[in-house]
Amino acid sequence: MVMTMENKLSFEKLIEISKNVARKLTNVPEFDLRLEQAEYDKKNQVWDIVVSFLYEENEKSNIASFLGVETDNTLQLTRIYKKLKINDSEEVLGYYFYDGN
Repeated sequence: MVMTMENKLSFEKLIEISKNVARKLTNVPEFDLRLEQAEYDKKNQVWDIVVSFLYEENEKSNIASFLGVETDNTLQLTRIYKKLKINDSEEVLGYYFYDGN
């Protein structure tokens, strides 16, 4: 069943658009995109979407490395959250840092 909210975009299409954005922002081949939240803003005719995906921290961005703590060399994956605004024409109007607080 395809679900829509007063517009033409399905959740599947929103996920596809979100994956295309996330693919450009992550360095992990299998980045495990998750649709966390989707809400249609009728007034502005845009979708407010929150997605999360995996990102591999490098040594410079790893807090343990910054503090000089020795760690094993396993991958340091972090889940990143982004808020996207997508209009009815399937254009990404912006992406933002997202903090659930």
